[in-house]
Amino acid sequence: MEEIKKLIIILKKQNMSLEKASKEMGCTFQTVWNWIEAKHIPSELALIQLRKFIKKHEKYEPLTDKNSGIQ
Repeated sequence: MEEIKKLIIILKKQNMSLEKASKEMGCTFQTVWNWIEAKHIPSELALIQLRKFIKKHEKYEPLTDKNSGIQ
């Protein structure tokens, strides 16, 4: 899922903790961890929050996979 890849890139590039990201999105640390580990996919409501989070953080730095270590 493209949004999860972007989330991982944001976490790495901005040195942001899962806790901080999850609080900002209004969900739990465990929920975000489960998305990253591909144990669950975000619900429609969570996906809206995730997209808002990505949009907010894309303003500061373009997100690319080039040097992020994401495949």
